[in-house]
Amino acid sequence: MRALPRPGSIDPIQLEFPTSNNREGALLRAQRVIHEVHSIAEGSGPIENLNTLFLSKTMGVNTIVAGLETVPKLWDISRLSEQDVGKFCNLYRDVCVKIGPVEPRVIALLNLTEILDQVLKSGNISLVSPDLLLEVWSSLPLSSINPALANAVIRISGCIIAILCRAQVVTPEGIKNWGHMMADAGLDDKVSEGEASDIRSLTTKTFAGF
Repeated sequence: MRALPRPGSIDPIQLEFPTSNNREGALLRAQRVIHEVHSIAEGSGPIENLNTLFLSKTMGVNTIVAGLETVPKLWDISRLSEQDVGKFCNLYRDVCVKIGPVEPRVIALLNLTEILDQVLKSGNISLVSPDLLLEVWSSLPLSSINPALANAVIRISGCIIAILCRAQVVTPEGIKNWGHMMADAGLDDKVSEGEASDIRSLTTKTFAGF
């Protein structure tokens, strides 16, 4: 699977894979990345090294997913410093904007949602840049969207709208369009393919109100 270009955005990273003769097993590649994430968590390098790791052209989709799923297990978001909150937000923004395949972006959105939930609980919304959230939000309707990504969009949308409202950078039209998106998507645990398509259309309208 390769990253597919999305109109209106920067060129996504083209994932390159080893030739069949030298290809490592998927499990081994995932274990290596998980080990690297553990090393960074233990202080072998700055958090920014995660960006370098996950955005490498030689990373496969499943390997990136394994690494992203490991991150919240090693960093307690309730104990992150203000600087670290910003660094993780940058990481997940970069994955959403620069990676084409859906799977890593779903995990990045879910991880970012957890951070935004914590920011809202703390009441210190200045920890997150509205411009960063708008960049994440604006990248979503430009890509293919499946039920998993649609569910992730629904989950994060409330946090983004709440922070942007408090920062006074969202218009009444944007809030109205978001409400329509939520009403049409419903509150089911799963979103169908048809509903995912509807969410893509509605998110596009919501962005126009910001």
